[in-house]
Amino acid sequence: MGDECGELRIEDGGWKNRAGRELTSRRGGRPLSRCPPATRWAAVLPGHLPAAVISAVALEYFRPAQRQPRILLSRKQWLLIALAVVLGGLSLYLNLDRLGEKRIQIHHRSRPARPGDDRSKVEPIFFAFDRSLKLTSLQVIPVREVETNKYPQPIWHLISDSNSVPTEDFTYGVPIEGMRPAVQDATPDPLEPGVKYRLLIKAGALKLEHDFVPVARTR
Repeated sequence: MGDECGELRIEDGGWKNRAGRELTSRRGGRPLSRCPPATRWAAVLPGHLPAAVISAVALEYFRPAQRQPRILLSRKQWLLIALAVVLGGLSLYLNLDRLGEKRIQIHHRSRPARPGDDRSKVEPIFFAFDRSLKLTSLQVIPVREVETNKYPQPIWHLISDSNSVPTEDFTYGVPIEGMRPAVQDATPDPLEPGVKYRLLIKAGALKLEHDFVPVARTR
């Protein structure tokens, strides 16, 4: 093979060795595959480079480009991805109220009592939200009871079964439309001046709390 493939050259459109024997394949005019790669390229690369260098250059610049493998997802995998997206969207929708909990504000202020109303030691307390809420539960509990009792008893407790209406404000002890006492015929206890109370609100999945201290009556 050494004599046959040695000193390949292109002549008359074909590859020939030093003896003039044609070594061209019939498909594409390329030298026969039995000749070493370095010998084949020596005929076309100038400078008489060493065989090892010629072979490295040939492999580097004439190597076929490799295609990146294509990742194909099966129908089951696509269904699982779609299911995960749907469940994520549903979870976000169900927790919108909870995510917006910090943005809802509760305000309170005291109003002057009506003349002749001597039943309470404090000025009436008025509460307001910064948006309408469909209340499902309302409790007022002394903070000291919350801190010392595992199951503190509310002094005012209202609930709504299904007919709650949007509410923006209310006054302590005054009935709220669409709500009823959690215990039948129960009435709210009077507030004490200077005592810290906690208002607990539920509106569906939304839970809010607000602390307040009643002001003693001035007249």
